[in-house]
Amino acid sequence: AVAVRDFLDHKPEADTLILVSSPAHMRRAALIFNRALRYQPVPVTIGCSPSSYSGFNPDKWWRRKEDIQSVMSEYLKICSFLLFEKRELKR
Repeated sequence: AVAVRDFLDHKPEADTLILVSSPAHMRRAALIFNRALRYQPVPVTIGCSPSSYSGFNPDKWWRRKEDIQSVMSEYLKICSFLLFEKRELKR
């Protein structure tokens, strides 16, 4: 997110970003990018597109052990980001 922010600093005409990530990781990725790009001189619209190459099903994540583990892991990582890491993204 920081590398993208630095890139966009030199591309003021860029105002839209398409974020592609695994479905399980998408929520956290969006949080991180929204935080990193919050104070851009030109507002950046972030469109999120979960990858279709994942076996993760967000509508039935509780049915498979691997998906449950992914969801629990992501919630812990979201908590870590919100409690500790988001300050590092400030300018």
